[in-house]
Amino acid sequence: MSNQLVGALQTFLSVQDALEQWGWKETDLVFDYGRLNREGFIQRQYKRILKKAKLRYVKFHGLRHAFCAHLLSKCISPYYVSQQAGHSSINITCDIYGSWIRGEDSRHVNALYSIHPSAPYAHLSIAEESQIIENIGKRN
Repeated sequence: MSNQLVGALQTFLSVQDALEQWGWKETDLVFDYGRLNREGFIQRQYKRILKKAKLRYVKFHGLRHAFCAHLLSKCISPYYVSQQAGHSSINITCDIYGSWIRGEDSRHVNALYSIHPSAPYAHLSIAEESQIIENIGKRN
């Protein structure tokens, strides 16, 4: 949970406690729509909100995929994403969202280079690589 959400829930609970002192009894649920808490009601509200925001319709479950893909594209740990998604294993997360895990090869190779900076041609820029290839071509 984000710090912002924790603060909002703490405020909610404080209000609930204050209301209870006045005899107002709420359920322990954060969102309690009573009998309206049905899939059809939630879907209608979701579609209404998307339309009002002028966003294209995406299946509700698509939000879960978007959440996971977005986190992974921002280099968030696959283990963390797996926990947030409720997957039983990180393997499931990697199998489903593996294409969203950003390649960090250059960062890892550069980390090795910093350990052994004398390694020849450790990780060259395209310009440096082109120059070396050009020089090799001139020798032959």
